[in-house]
Amino acid sequence: MFVTVKQGEFEVRGDDDFEGNRFAPTREGLRGMAIYFAERNAPESVMCSSSCDFPEEDGMPEGFDAREFIGIAIALAKEDLIDEMESEDVAPHVARVVLEG
Repeated sequence: MFVTVKQGEFEVRGDDDFEGNRFAPTREGLRGMAIYFAERNAPESVMCSSSCDFPEEDGMPEGFDAREFIGIAIALAKEDLIDEMESEDVAPHVARVVLEG
């Protein structure tokens, strides 16, 4: 799988995807990305373009940690915690990486 940042959103492309799947850097986007990963057997890691290192150059706010967002999505998928995003244990990690609004 390959992840890039385009126009302020994540684009994830799996091996069999003709088009990329877009996810906003929000709580719902994180949930969507985690579900996408879970449906594909929750990878240990994904390949990321350099836009993930400099997401502000592609429309994300200054200081946004795109790689941490992706890592949380992978962890939610691997640990089967997607439905626990609001739980006391998981919510602080989610809140740290999502944009509201």
